[in-house]
Order: sequence, then C-alpha cells, then structure tokens
Amino acid sequence: MKTANDLSGPGDTMSKRNLPTELWKRFQEAKEAPALTRRDAAGALHRSTYWEWTRGVQRLAMGLVDWGVTPGERIGFAAPNSAALLDLMVAGWLIGGCVVPLLPGQERRDTLRALARAGCSVIVVKDEAERQRLRGPGGQLPPDLKFVLTEGAADAEACLGVEALSERGRDKLRRGGLNQLAERMFSQNADAPSLILYDTTPSEAMRGAHFSGEKVLLMLERIAHQMNLDADEPVRLGALLSYGWPGSFLLTMSALYAGKELAVADSARQLHEQLPELQPTHLLCGPAFLESLATRWQERLEGAPEILKQISGSTQDDASPSRAPLGRLLGGLGEKATDRLLYAPIRSELGGRLRAIYVPEGQADPTWRQILERAGTRLLGYLALPEAGVSHLEHPQAARPGSAGRPIEGIATRQAHARQGEVGELLLRGETLFDGYWGGPGPRERNDEGWLATGLRVRLESGFAFIEPAPADAPLTEP
Repeated sequence: MKTANDLSGPGDTMSKRNLPTELWKRFQEAKEAPALTRRDAAGALHRSTYWEWTRGVQRLAMGLVDWGVTPGERIGFAAPNSAALLDLMVAGWLIGGCVVPLLPGQERRDTLRALARAGCSVIVVKDEAERQRLRGPGGQLPPDLKFVLTEGAADAEACLGVEALSERGRDKLRRGGLNQLAERMFSQNADAPSLILYDTTPSEAMRGAHFSGEKVLLMLERIAHQMNLDADEPVRLGALLSYGWPGSFLLTMSALYAGKELAVADSARQLHEQLPELQPTHLLCGPAFLESLATRWQERLEGAPEILKQISGSTQDDASPSRAPLGRLLGGLGEKATDRLLYAPIRSELGGRLRAIYVPEGQADPTWRQILERAGTRLLGYLALPEAGVSHLEHPQAARPGSAGRPIEGIATRQAHARQGEVGELLLRGETLFDGYWGGPGPRERNDEGWLATGLRVRLESGFAFIEPAPADAPLTEP
C-alpha cells in the first residue's frame, strides 16, 4: 500500500519519460524546498514547500478522478492566471489529462471554437458568470460538459468550485483512493497527448497543436537549462503573462520542474500589486506591463523638484524626435539623483530582488531596457509558437538586446531565401516540435525534410533571432 508521502513509480517496468511520474518524482526530490510564495488573506507571506503544495494538488487530482475524468480527456483552461488555475493544470497532468491553455476573456465564439476543436470535456473558468457566458442563452452547450470554477461555489450538477473539488478528492483519499491515483499516474503512456497549444489570434482556420508527454518533458528540462535554472542561485518566478500565451505555462512549469519557487496570487492583478512583498527574481510579462511601468516612471520624474527638471531640460534637446518623453526627462540628471528619483523606487516597486524579465520576442523600448538594467534587472526575450512551444530563449549570460534568444537544445533554425544578417522567414526543425494538429490540418506546414514554416520574418545573427515586429492582435497581460 502506498502512502500519501510515497507516490514513487514501480521502477523500470514503466517509461522513465512518463509525464505524471516524472513530474511527481521531481516534486518529491525537492519536497523540503519552497515551491510557492503567496500572501494570505491576513496579508502575511506564506511559503509552501513542495511537500505541502503537492498535497493540495494531489487532492485536486483525486477529485478529478473521482468525478469521472479519464486518461486522455482534454481539459480546457480558460480562466485568468491564479494559484488555483496553476494547481488545476498540474493536477490535470498528474491524472493523464491533456492540458489545453486558452487566453481568458476572448469572444465567446472563439473560446467555444477552440474548446470544441480540441474536444474538451472539462472546462476551467473563473466563476459562475463566465460559465453562464460560455453556455449562452438557454444553456446551449452539451449537458455532459463538466465545469470547474477557480473562484466561488457552483450550483449545478456538472460544475464544481475548486474547494469542492479538493474536498471531494480529500474524501476519496481517506477512503483508500491513493492507489487508484498512483496507478493512473504510472500507467500513462509517454506518447499520449498531454498539451495542446493554440495561436493567440483567433481565426476560422485555428487548430490546436498537440505534444506528447515525452516532448513536454524534453521542453521543460531544456527550457530550464537555457534559463540557467540549474544554477544554485535562488529563483522565484512570477507570471503576469496569461498561461494561454503559448510560452507562459511552459516557462512557469520549467521552474517547478527544476525545483525552483513561484510567486503566486489569486489573480494576475494581485500578483502585480504584491510584487514588493513577494519579491520575485524572475517575471514573465508582455509589453503592456512594461508600458504601465514606464508611465509611472515618467510621472515620477515629472513630479521631481523643479531644479532637477530644469537641469534635464537645459542639457537635452527636448525637440529631438529621436528621444521618447521618458528619455528626455532623464536628460542630464546625475547618476545619484537618477538613482534616488528613479532606479531605487523601481527596485523597490519590483520587490528588490528582480534579476530578469522575460518578454515575448524580446521586444521592448530601448529606454525601458536601459532603465531596468541600471536598476539591476535584465530584459530577456523568448520565442513561443503553438507548433514549437518555446523554441528560442535568451540565456542570462548569453543575450543580445532586442532578440528572442538562441534555439533551445534540439531545435535547428534557418531562413528561407535570406543570407545571414538579412531578413527572411524563420524555419524550425527539431525533436520537440508538435506531433500534429488536433482534428484536422492547421495553419502551418512542415515540408518533406521536417522544416516548419513559421510565417515569422526574422534576422539571424550568430544564432540569435531578431523578430521583425508585427501589430499585436491579442492582449499580452491579464487585466
């Protein structure tokens, strides 16, 4: 009989690359290390070890099993980032489910199209209001769909709040359900679909790209290596970027796979507000977050003593079109004055320990980049596509400003009809690319040699990919 403290696998009779078993093994190896840091209802910081955190995830997983969720079922996650959402996503993997992250708050038809094309039978949403919005007038969705709410309680037979699901799992575990959960985990086929990723720009042609558990594991360990998470430095990562964005969930899970710590909250907004207390070392965000920071920085400088503003104005050509307003305000301020007025408050606002901010494609205003680096924080880029997961990532010790980084291990790149240093379409090939589109042909194709045409125009320099900017059609951060 296995105990709640020992969900180890049966040894060499099962695949060492089984996703649920490998995740559980990693989590138990780090059981004494901190896994999550969050602020409780009373405002006090609480750090959960991996042992404590996995007890809660285990209850959710058991609750899903007891509710009738079977191996291979697709679970759609259409809720905003939260600690509860992350726990449910990990629980979905532990029971052999296929996780389908989606951007929250999209048009109803776009969300339903993605859920239907992935064949999702379980849908995770924020609350009852969102469930009713998706169901539509008169409850137009199939009656056998199951819903899980990350906030609040439910008043429907096929809908459970996260607390009710956890309690259901706790009761089942008390009645000897642990062996059932263990058998479910250990019997998962390494080649079974475990992740489906979608483009963030909805379209009629959209199809989810699916990945086996084996490929997910390869990505997690290679992402962790390229993020330098295998170093001894403390890491506490916070995700302000929706898990529905193709790379966000994988980058977050890579930190857990490496036994590192996450900063979490009940919502992305709360995580943003609690950065000074949570003190992350790494952040995942989009340009919208950086723009909000820049707005506050500019307001802070504009509120500086008049003499400092005069110094700034007298030493800089304010009419120069090449300088942004924030750059002009920095002007000729001395280093000590700038540190007191700008860099020190930024460090404090971001928690005082922030070493790196990861931004999709590494694209950020040069002034923001300079300010953050002088405040002790590096802006690093990455590239994520539904068909590739995370294909490129800047290593903290090997970065080039404005790039999406170099390919992770196992990914090869080349350009179509372009020489080194010129702009051309990016082609990708490698063992972690997707297994195929779920339910039909998708928007991108691989040629006979296995090269995936991404549709992205890039410039390659010594392996670093510089993405030609394109207008954003979807939000990069949570509201």
